[in-house]
Amino acid sequence: MLADVATAQALPVRTVGLVSTLTAQSLQHWSSAQAVPGAVLEEQMACLQRDPLPHAWKVGALGSATNSQALAQWLGEQQPRAAIVIDPVLRSSSDGLLGASRWLQPWLPLNPLLCPNTREWEQLQAQLPAIRQCPTLITDAPGGAQLHRPGHTPISFTFTRRAGEWRGTGCTLATLIAIGRSAQLDIVHSCGFALAQLQDWLQSSEPPHIDRCSGVAP
Repeated sequence: MLADVATAQALPVRTVGLVSTLTAQSLQHWSSAQAVPGAVLEEQMACLQRDPLPHAWKVGALGSATNSQALAQWLGEQQPRAAIVIDPVLRSSSDGLLGASRWLQPWLPLNPLLCPNTREWEQLQAQLPAIRQCPTLITDAPGGAQLHRPGHTPISFTFTRRAGEWRGTGCTLATLIAIGRSAQLDIVHSCGFALAQLQDWLQSSEPPHIDRCSGVAP
């Protein structure tokens, strides 16, 4: 969530947040993840709906199947036309378990844009076949990234990453796409904008909010 907020502030864009998961981790070490209690999540949602809600949402770690169901139902009721971008973080960069494919089932009727890497996409398709009907940006396809939409020819985006191992790129990319969608860009242009912005930050000497792991040779 800190990376989401930093991404939005770099542009800048107003953000609101719902916390569904708490983790204990550092750049290279993982300890645990805990789902936020349902009553606390419901109180957050009740507070948010008193204010103007954003036009687009980025969804990350959900915490539990119960929290996922509650969030999807709430958004479906409060903002049935909102754009939703899901970063299906099944595992953290430090290899901590964060979610399960089946937790995304309640989100499918909302037709979200998914942003998995190849490993995540293979797991999602195997365990939740209906997810193939959602638009999907494979973030580490050969040569860059590839957008798949039912009934459309796949679109490839050339994307050259700076050498090295970076943490937070998937999270940042999904947030950038949500920002594009909130500005009324369609899915194709939102993905193009997000990839171009992320590449620009990665190629700069000091990306504003993407952490490089130490001890990894380019």
